Amino acid sequence: MTVAVKNGLRGQILDESARLFIEHGFNGTTINDIAASLGVTRTNIYYYFKDKKEILEELTGDIFMTGRMIAKKAAEPRADPVLALRELVEIFARVVLSNPVRYRVIERNEGYLGPELKVKVAAAKKKVFNDFRSVIQEGIGAGAFRPVDAGSAALAIIGMCSWAAWWYHPDPKRPIDGLIQFFVDFVLNALVPAGGRRRSRLDARGIIENVRNELAFLEKALS
Repeated sequence: MTVAVKNGLRGQILDESARLFIEHGFNGTTINDIAASLGVTRTNIYYYFKDKKEILEELTGDIFMTGRMIAKKAAEPRADPVLALRELVEIFARVVLSNPVRYRVIERNEGYLGPELKVKVAAAKKKVFNDFRSVIQEGIGAGAFRPVDAGSAALAIIGMCSWAAWWYHPDPKRPIDGLIQFFVDFVLNALVPAGGRRRSRLDARGIIENVRNELAFLEKALS
């Protein structure tokens, strides 16, 4: 068996295990089930993983990968919080939409992870939340975003992207780039004031002007 074939089978084992874990649950799936579904022997499975728990733990790698990518981007110097938030949403949405089945199995079977890994997963999720909240709060302070609760906005964005794993099915006729752009537009339309104007907490006239602009925008939309 060549290295390329080995690496290909390893990925197939992870993908098929994720599908079976979702359909039958972690406890309802055996190594025999995974092997039979792939048309290989148990020995082929054990070549890569010592048991199904190790398979599940490997699948959690998507969470850590997402966290690392977002943390790296959030740590970069930024002059425009709108662009920074756009990039974070793009990263998160792309990971979820590129691996919807894997992402779904993680959310559904977290309870079967070992205590130490559970702590690491919780920390990774918290870091993602904090990075989103920080960028949003920075945008609010700069007047680029509406004065909303940054934590609630961060949770709304994370929830929207995460939920896509439950309804999105890969389809060549529906490329993920279009959906990612939809998510980005949806988020920015919710946070950026009407007309793209920026507020300043220290500029009362600017605040009043923005309120007037948004009322005009609302009136136009209703008519």
